[in-house]
Amino acid sequence: MRGDLLFLPLVGRLWRMALSDDADPALGEKIRAMHAEKMAGDPEWAALLATIPDLQLQS
Repeated sequence: MRGDLLFLPLVGRLWRMALSDDADPALGEKIRAMHAEKMAGDPEWAALLATIPDLQLQS
């Protein structure tokens, strides 16, 4: 996380790649829920992500 505080302000584009060999049809939703929980639990990190001009985290 300390590294994120240094490099996230420099990022211009961050796209999530969704690749898995897991057959669980709910996997995407589970990952989105885990990410949302992390963002809610760390507002400083969420604010840093919000400053990235081209951010695509949803599938």
